[in-house]
Formats: sequence, structure tokens, C-alpha cells
Amino acid sequence: MKIGIDVRSLQASAKTGLWAYTQSMVEALSRIDKDDDFYLFARGLRYRAERLPGRFGPNFRKVVIPLPDRRFYRDEFVWHQVATPLFCSAVGVQVFWQPAGHALPRWGSFRKVITIHDLRILHINDFLGQDIPSLRQAVKTADAVVCISEFTRQDVVRHLGAEEEKTVVIYNGVMPLPELSEEEVVRLRERFEIDKDFVFSLGMVPRKNVPNSLKAFARSGVAGEMLLVFAGSHGGFLSEYQHLARELGIEEWVRFIGAVDDRELAGLFRSARIFLFPSLFEGFGLPVLEAQSVGVPVIASNASALPEILGDSALLVDPYSVEEISDAIRRLTHEEALRNELIRKGRENVRRFDWDGSAKRLLNLFRSVL
Repeated sequence: MKIGIDVRSLQASAKTGLWAYTQSMVEALSRIDKDDDFYLFARGLRYRAERLPGRFGPNFRKVVIPLPDRRFYRDEFVWHQVATPLFCSAVGVQVFWQPAGHALPRWGSFRKVITIHDLRILHINDFLGQDIPSLRQAVKTADAVVCISEFTRQDVVRHLGAEEEKTVVIYNGVMPLPELSEEEVVRLRERFEIDKDFVFSLGMVPRKNVPNSLKAFARSGVAGEMLLVFAGSHGGFLSEYQHLARELGIEEWVRFIGAVDDRELAGLFRSARIFLFPSLFEGFGLPVLEAQSVGVPVIASNASALPEILGDSALLVDPYSVEEISDAIRRLTHEEALRNELIRKGRENVRRFDWDGSAKRLLNLFRSVL
């Protein structure tokens, strides 16, 4: 079988969730499949194929389609409806998979599969847009639609009009976080001025609910005993968050450390006392599993896909209730028995999510559409 994959998300400078999903799933496919031929399609006039990140086997070929690196008029149309089908046809692709985009080629004799991660723009006023008309057309064109949670699958059926028999849930996996020496962790904490136990929160774009996290931390009464540490891109909202922290009187105990690399992120997860993730909307919620994988108890919202992913392995709170979030912070700071119970349940929960197992299900799906 010859499989084509759009891997343009791996060319992005920022390691977003879509970047992580694409790389993790393609690397898992490479680990489990040594027989089929894979074509990884990137884009650029000056971009070199060897720059694509990831460790792939010899049956994986990196193909850079010669389109300009910069955006141009109707460039997405040219990519999806001209360049991609031409290159797929030229190398004899039988199944084309779109892991991180909003559109599929509408012509070509090959089968077409798309992964849809969430439809957040239909639920919240998110500042990152989604091309819902293109997704609706892609669902009609697709031979199969992969959804990363049952919550997302129901959204795809309800809002995009997908035929239920064409949709399948394939969960994300969890990769082991890098190990760090004690000296590395000490240096990390010194660099970010983390000199106390801390509540860790990842992501600062609006749907990550930073204002309510700040208000809940202030209300919890643990400021001073604990720090609240935020990592991740802030989307231009940092000054607003800093102003709120000052107004709440907790500026001294809050750290906004911005984007971090993989090892820094691992060090923050591994040394946190609590992971706080009261997101307004998630199609899956990988960070909660990363926290659980290293034995950190989780507070997460009871909204969207998070209850499905976490079950009873975390404290689930109403993301709009400052009181519920603050009470959860207070409990996990002081109730050791509850902490230990959630640490145990978290480690058990993580075992449900494995990239190699997900890749096997995806590969079986590719075979089923032929």
C-alpha cells in the first residue's frame, strides 16, 4: 500500500498540538510498519526535505512540493486541489491522509482520510479561527473521518453532517517525557525563579482560561505557600494577565515564563505539585495525560472532551466557577490522601493511551477504505 501524508504542520516553527500529533503518529507508523510505502508531503521552494523533524524508516520518503514558502492568493486551493492530487497520482498513492488541516483533495483515484481534532469555534469565541466550510466539504469528500475523541466525533456528525459509519475514534497517545537530572531541574527552577512548590498550568491563549486560574489561585489562600507557574505562548494577552495578577495581589507568586522547549516542559511537569488545566474547550487534552504520566495530580475542567479522557482520575471542575477551581487547588495542596489517590488513578489512566496502538488502528483504517 502507498500512503501519502500532508506533513506541512511539521514545518511550523512553533510546536503546537497539531505538530505534536502529526509527528507522534507518523513516527509510530514508522515503528510498526516496515512494508508499506509512505510519502510525506511538505512545501517550499527553498525548504530541504532533510529539515523535516522526526525519525522515520527507509520506507518513508520526504517529498517537498515546489510551491512558494510565502502565502499567496488561493494558495490553500492550489495545494489541496492541484499540487497534492498531482503528486499523489504521480507516485501512485492509494490512500491520502490529512492529519492536521481543514481540507482534502476533491479529485484523484486515491482514497482520502482526514483527522478532525475539534470544532471549538462552534462552541467558544476562540481567537484562532477554523475553516468550517472547508471541513464540511472535506467530510463529504472523505472515505473516512478520524476523530480524536468521542466528543469530537459527535460534533462532526452533528455539525458537519458526517455519516456515522464513516467516522471512527482513534485516541492520541502519550510519549514518555524526557528524563532530567536533579542538577538540570535545579538550574531550570533557578532560571524561572521557582523557589517554592508550584501549581503548573500550560497554555495562555484565551481558551486556556488564565483569568479564572489567577482568580482561583488568589481565592485559594495558598499564594505564598505555593507559586502559580504558566508556560506556553500567550497570544498577545500577557499584559492583560500581568495586570490581573497585580490587581489580585498575587503578582509576587505568579510566574509567566512563556514558550519552553521539550526538556524545560518535562522539567516543569516533573517538579510540579499540581497540574491545573481548567480549559474552556479541548478536543482531547494531551497535557493532562503528560502530567499524569509523571505522577502529578490534575485539576481539569468538566467541559468538552476532558471528562472522557480523564474519567475519575482527576478533580473535574466547572471552568467558569472560580470557587470550584480554588477549592480544588486548596484540597490538592493540603489533602495528602486525595493527592496519592489521584496520582495512582492518573498512572492507571495513562495506560489507555498509546501511540503505537493508535497507529495500528489508523493503519487498519487505511486498509479498510481500499
